[in-house]
Amino acid sequence: MKRLLAFWLILTLLVGTGSLYAEEGEPQEPEEAIAAEEEAVPVYAETITADSESLELHAGDQKQIQVTLQPEGAEDELEWSSSDESVAFVSQDGTVTAVGSGTTVITAKGETAKAEITVTVPKQKVEKITLSAATLKIPKGKKSALQAEISPDDAENQEVIWSSSNTDVATIDSIGQITAKEAGTTTITATAVDGGATATCEVTVTIPATKIVLDATKGTKGVKETFTLKPTLSPSNTTDRVKWSSSDKAIATVSKNGKVTPKKAGSCTITAKTDSGKKATYKLTVKKAPTSIKLNKTTATLNIKSKVTL
Repeated sequence: MKRLLAFWLILTLLVGTGSLYAEEGEPQEPEEAIAAEEEAVPVYAETITADSESLELHAGDQKQIQVTLQPEGAEDELEWSSSDESVAFVSQDGTVTAVGSGTTVITAKGETAKAEITVTVPKQKVEKITLSAATLKIPKGKKSALQAEISPDDAENQEVIWSSSNTDVATIDSIGQITAKEAGTTTITATAVDGGATATCEVTVTIPATKIVLDATKGTKGVKETFTLKPTLSPSNTTDRVKWSSSDKAIATVSKNGKVTPKKAGSCTITAKTDSGKKATYKLTVKKAPTSIKLNKTTATLNIKSKVTL
């Protein structure tokens, strides 16, 4: 009995001592130490959810993906990656940058969970074609080239198909070289294979004049004594037009039809020039208009059928 009492006394002293230690900031009881260890264990996400499951971006576009981790307070450090960086790559803050056409999967990976976002980058189609010329004149039998400027610059398929509305007048090959065949007009069209954008050029095939001759080469006229010069062009089926000019409009002017009007005394040159550059000239001398007229006789008597010279 005495031994039992002594055991309880010692046990009571020990328990009392432990309580004092706890109150004075000394070593904690075993249960509290275990709880502190449990609080130090990190919490990781069980699920990671992105703000969208799929994205469509055009080359050059950027988009930052937002994600939600559950449970709240999860301490995961996410690792971002792209399954195909030739399509799009992702930075470690979740910003996706589109590079080229195709599909890639962007992954946000935590310790035990992950989210996947499918990113599609469509092909950049041709939106506009600009030709190097809107109109062309090409002599029969000659060649000329058209260039097509594609917009935007990063369009993936920049192939252009060329066509002529009248192949009897002119044809065009796959690289934009035009061959003039017969006099006339045709429309050359460039069509983008990818996107369908078009542009056109009006082509006129000409037959140049090889020679021009006027019906006179020189003459003397009085003031206001109008006359018309007539040109003859070779070959007869030329498509060239004639343009007229005067070397001195104060002396004489010339209309678009070759009508010459002398205006004052002097000399000038009237020139007829074809579209192809052939020329013919007329040397004009304009006499001063008389101010008075004097006859060699003031009176005359005539018999029937007789004549007199003044």
